[in-house]
Amino acid sequence: MGRRLAWNLGINTPQPGPGAINPRRPYYSQLPNITTINYWESAGNSEFQSLQVTFEKRYAKGLYLNANWVWSHAMDNAPWDGGSGGGQDPFNRRADWGSSNSDARHRFNLFATYELPFGEGKRWSGSNNLVNRYLLGGWEVDAILVLQSGLPFTVLAPAATNNGASARANVIAGVNPYPAQRTIAQWFDPAAFSIPPASCYCYGNSGRDVLTGPRSSNLDLTAAKRFRITESANLAFRAEFFNALNHPQFAIPGNTTIGSNGVGSISATARPSRQIQFALRLVF
Repeated sequence: MGRRLAWNLGINTPQPGPGAINPRRPYYSQLPNITTINYWESAGNSEFQSLQVTFEKRYAKGLYLNANWVWSHAMDNAPWDGGSGGGQDPFNRRADWGSSNSDARHRFNLFATYELPFGEGKRWSGSNNLVNRYLLGGWEVDAILVLQSGLPFTVLAPAATNNGASARANVIAGVNPYPAQRTIAQWFDPAAFSIPPASCYCYGNSGRDVLTGPRSSNLDLTAAKRFRITESANLAFRAEFFNALNHPQFAIPGNTTIGSNGVGSISATARPSRQIQFALRLVF
């Protein structure tokens, strides 16, 4: 649990209602030209629960595996670590209690390393000649696989509060927020939400971070070899492939405001495409 987290209170935000916004601000009489006053206080809360399972096994003949799976749920009402945000009523922390912006419900990690069975002392090509020593032997392959649930985001709407604050959308009961076939062009169904009517001067009833973005999967590969030069010196070579399968890993929808063009679409990736790098290091 986290207590006394940083909370940004907009103390010059007026209550929702009709009429011009500025004259209704609490500090308008003292500071008529100031619209925003941020007062930071240690009033936020957070909570984290998780279940963790780990498997580790060192096999014969150069194979090693390490895998872990984590189920977790992180919640807070102080979403100031970035992400989708979604806070609306600056005077009601309870209304912002929801999944943390970084909440990943499931995460699976697998690390594997394997010494290839070639070269001096190995199962195949085990003779100590120049080809086995410098070309075939001594190679090691490493792999890191990460599978993760999507991150949460908030559905917004044009504010009906008439107080200068942001607002969330209203939920339409009985409508599935996810289409039968989710695509990057339409990740969630805007018809499941509505804009609060302007005449109500109220905040939307949708919760914070109620939807989740695409799942992600990533595989990194490394091939490494050590060349012995002398008894005390060797040359280490590494070839590294990040996102080796060049699999697109999409971010959360960039536009989540009901009533705007392209709402619910995804236009960015959370990770870059495949990257390859080589390294050569002399150790002595």
